[in-house]
Amino acid sequence: MTQDQFERKLYVVRRRAEAEIAESDFHEKGFFYVPSLSSRIIVYKGLLLAPQISEFYKELADTTTKSSLCMVHQRFSTNTFPTWQLAHPFRMISHNGEINTIRGNANWMHARESVLKSDYFGDDISKIFPVCVEGGSDTATLDNAVEMLTLAGRELPHVMAMLIPKRGMPIPRCRPKSGRSTNFTRR
Repeated sequence: MTQDQFERKLYVVRRRAEAEIAESDFHEKGFFYVPSLSSRIIVYKGLLLAPQISEFYKELADTTTKSSLCMVHQRFSTNTFPTWQLAHPFRMISHNGEINTIRGNANWMHARESVLKSDYFGDDISKIFPVCVEGGSDTATLDNAVEMLTLAGRELPHVMAMLIPKRGMPIPRCRPKSGRSTNFTRR
């Protein structure tokens, strides 16, 4: 088994565990969250201030610890209650800002699940649905899609180009009740 195949299996296992817990009768199932289950990426989360990180995660203060990339995101949530599931960084992304298309993006992804196919996932593809976890924030939902698409074999730059249009690119929108057509342009 290659490392890429192993990554996909770990993803399927995590998604199945999340789904089983979510569907269970466990009293505190809302607290279940796996920040990362990967042979490549470790996601550390904590409702901490930056100077507290090395005290909480001792290996991060160890000079023998090596990483190709380290990302720290320190921000108090402005539109969601602070929880492990919604705290940055996510498995693939973090950002400062708002995405504001959460419901539409989640609905688009859900509508396409019935036609999703992947040679990489094979019969396991149905085990990862729903791709976008219910109740996720704007960033969490985007992260769900980025993770699935990269594990399905797309390169990260391609995935980001698919999911986030170029700056200034008009995005067709539904006609409002007034009958006028509108476009939303990212700033």
